[in-house]
Formats: sequence, structure tokens, C-alpha cells
Amino acid sequence: MLLDLADLSNNVRNVSPALFVGVGLFLEVGLFLGVRLLIRIRFFPRIRKVLGIRMFLGVRLFLGVRLFLGVRLFLGVRLFLGVRLFLGVRLVFFCLFFSFMTQKISILLHHLLNHYMSEIHLLTHDLQLRLKMFT
Repeated sequence: MLLDLADLSNNVRNVSPALFVGVGLFLEVGLFLGVRLLIRIRFFPRIRKVLGIRMFLGVRLFLGVRLFLGVRLFLGVRLFLGVRLFLGVRLVFFCLFFSFMTQKISILLHHLLNHYMSEIHLLTHDLQLRLKMFT
């Protein structure tokens, strides 16, 4: 018996870790798809009604797959979408404010430029008149 265990441990050491990862992923995906298939057949309609949640995402949470989506479902908030919406609204308001401010600044600069251009025009006209008087 001890000899068999020693041979088994030697054989396990010779196996690539990628094989263990592959088998683990295969089992996890198989379990995930199997549960999904059971849910699609509506094997758990009463449990789904009692829990009041989508069983598909709830099972994914239970299995530890897509934990973030499961927590989001469990808390009853769409946190990621809410943050995106909040940041999007802030961005829209910032863009509107920036547009408004640039419009006001451009109007102000336009008025200042017109004022200074008229001043320059008056000064040049005055200089021309003075030059005519001397000549």
C-alpha cells in the first residue's frame, strides 16, 4: 500500500501543472454550464420565486464565478452602471459648463477686441489729423 502511494506521488510530480489547471477549468465550466442548463429547464422555479433573485446570477455568485456581478445582484444595485452614469452626468455637466464658460469668455474677448480696435482706430485717426495739421 505504501509503495503504491509512493508511485502515485511520483507520477503526480511528473504531471504538468497546466494539466491540473486545465482539468480544474474543465470541471468548473462543466459545472457552470450544467447549473445553467438546469436553470434554463426551469428546474428551480420555486426557489427562484422564494429568493426573489435571478437564480442564474445567484448560482454564479454561489460558485464564486463572476463574484462582482453576483454581489451587485445580491445588493440590488447596479453599482458599476450607477458609477458610470454618475460620472457620465458629471462629465456632461462639466462639458456644458466648459462650453458655457468658453462662450462667455469668447464674447468677452470679442467685446474687448472691438473696444480696443475702436480705440486704436480713433488714435490712428487722431494721429492722422495731427500729422495733417503739421504738414
